[in-house]
Amino acid sequence: MPKLTKTAIELADPKPEKEYRLWDGDTDGISGFGIRVKPSGTRSFFYQYRAADGRKKRITIGRFPNLTVQEARKQAKIIAGHVAEKQDPLAERQAERQGLKDKPQTVTKLCHEYMDLARRGLILYRNKPKKASTVAIDEGRVSRHIIPLLGQKRLDSISRADVERFRDKVAAGETSTTVKTRKRGLARVTGGPGTAGRCVDLLGSIFSYAVRRGYLAENPARGVDRARGAKRVRFLVAQEYAAFAAAINALEAEGSNETALRAYRLLALTGARRAEIFGLERKEVDLPNSCFRFTDTKSGAQQRAFGRAAATVLRDALEDSEGQYVFPGKTKDSHLSDVKLFKTACERAGLEGVTPHTLRHSFSTTAGALGYAEVTVASLIGHARGSMTSRYTHAVDSVLIAAANRISSTIEGYMSGNIKAPRKANVIELNVREAK
Repeated sequence: MPKLTKTAIELADPKPEKEYRLWDGDTDGISGFGIRVKPSGTRSFFYQYRAADGRKKRITIGRFPNLTVQEARKQAKIIAGHVAEKQDPLAERQAERQGLKDKPQTVTKLCHEYMDLARRGLILYRNKPKKASTVAIDEGRVSRHIIPLLGQKRLDSISRADVERFRDKVAAGETSTTVKTRKRGLARVTGGPGTAGRCVDLLGSIFSYAVRRGYLAENPARGVDRARGAKRVRFLVAQEYAAFAAAINALEAEGSNETALRAYRLLALTGARRAEIFGLERKEVDLPNSCFRFTDTKSGAQQRAFGRAAATVLRDALEDSEGQYVFPGKTKDSHLSDVKLFKTACERAGLEGVTPHTLRHSFSTTAGALGYAEVTVASLIGHARGSMTSRYTHAVDSVLIAAANRISSTIEGYMSGNIKAPRKANVIELNVREAK
């Protein structure tokens, strides 16, 4: 490809039937820069790139001769830099043209702009658009904590001290309230140190966006201590597993929702996240190979081993369910979502401070008591740090399945009333080296 020059552009005659493009051979570290020649004779510089979602996009830089080749090439390099940072320049420009062009003057307006982009998939997290569930959580933090305390502050006056005062007020529970969510639903907003830390994280992301857009010179949340709450360490011991199982069995005998009760058992036997089990699709269950094949999790697509005890629950659930989901909801195309019955089971069992996530901690704790290494446990419960094993799936599948079998059978034993302390596994360190 020849170098794009002023002379070459001037000699490029328009074609009456369609436009065509001239590409720049002088890449100088970038590729995708060129000029488009329309039948009308208009010549426009552009830069073509591939967005984070894999789609090819083309953004117009400006017209020739209003811009020289050197000026246009310089702008193309700047755009290429933004793309390398996982930004989507064309999407941001389109967002501006759809009513987001004016600089927001207050924190409220900035939050509305940010959330509008997030809902349209234009705010990235780990190089992917934020999930709908994450956006919904962000919206709650914005409307219930950030806007009530900081909404009226002008962007040009916001300071680190303002963010620190905001954190302290949320931690002290000053935003606590009860809000109506559905016809009969209520949400209790409690605040606290954990909520304060997560709200400061979100504020940091919103202000980082403002810096990128030129609304702020620097991020006022940078360096602010998140002051998170104490890390959750609640887990079930053998007697509590037995009490939990007895409560589930009693509810089942009374005719309570069998679908939900099976899902709770599976949570206990796999250590999976609540959303992963409640939204589990039939195609994601591989019974012959004793593994889940999740298409999307918090850490991306994953293969994850489960034990025989979990397989028994899954087999029954698959036989009794129809449609897309293993644990269907109230409507044909929905999945299980209600945890009221879980709370009822915990109350009957006399368990305090227990949530579905506690079962995940409990699975990990049981695995640790059995002597399994952290990387093995991380692989079984789907932590990102355990994803390295996916490169060696052919070599470690049997090891992980054996571990899942032992852990889930131990938990099943607890739930059946066998409360003897488990014997540690005979763990053999594997020296697995990546093939070059």
